[in-house]
Amino acid sequence: MRNILPAQAGLEVTGLSYRYTIDKDPNSDATVYIRNEHVNGGYIYEREDVWDGLPGNTKVGYDPLIPTLGDLWGNGEIGVEGDGVLSNTSVVYTYRFDPCFDPMVDPSCPGYKPPNNLLQYADLSDPYNDPLVQEQLNRKTNFVEQEFEEKQEEDEEKEELDIEKALSISGAVEKLADGIAQGIMLKNLAAIDKLNSYYDTEINGGAYEDVIQLNDSYLPDNGRLLRNLATDEKHNAMVRSQYEN
Repeated sequence: MRNILPAQAGLEVTGLSYRYTIDKDPNSDATVYIRNEHVNGGYIYEREDVWDGLPGNTKVGYDPLIPTLGDLWGNGEIGVEGDGVLSNTSVVYTYRFDPCFDPMVDPSCPGYKPPNNLLQYADLSDPYNDPLVQEQLNRKTNFVEQEFEEKQEEDEEKEELDIEKALSISGAVEKLADGIAQGIMLKNLAAIDKLNSYYDTEINGGAYEDVIQLNDSYLPDNGRLLRNLATDEKHNAMVRSQYEN
């Protein structure tokens, strides 16, 4: 029945309609049965149609049932015993929802309790006394405290770093103000190991020999230069004579 009725709880089977066609010899005996198993054993529904000495035919019918929970209905079947063949078989179940499956749905249902009765044992004077509420509040409080502690630790670490940085800068300023300390710092900056890259550099080169060759040892005077010098001397003499008179 679980593949016939919907899966919702609280359904009741209220009836069963059926249809089938039997083909048989009028002189033969046959019985058509329709039944459903009960989940606890046996059959919850069973119907038998006897066709002994009757010709084949088609039958359509409906059986109203006392409403029974669908969860009690097991597998169903339709078949024939004797000399006969079935065809065009169909079995359809009608059902309804039991309004009293949950007694709290309707005040007329057996076992119904007014909503106030549900709270008669509840203490609503102080909702914070509820264990579930307290658990949620404790979780929230612990979470806030943990965040505060983590933030405080981060601030303390940042403050320590700022103090160390300030001290390091202060020490450097004092050293720069001290002439001796300043000399030591400059000497360290010009450490030999920092200049090795310059000293280790090699430049390809060698000796550059003279390439000018003189064919003889006599160098003639520069005639133009001598004439220029004579002209300058004469010019200078003329200038001086003007001032001597």
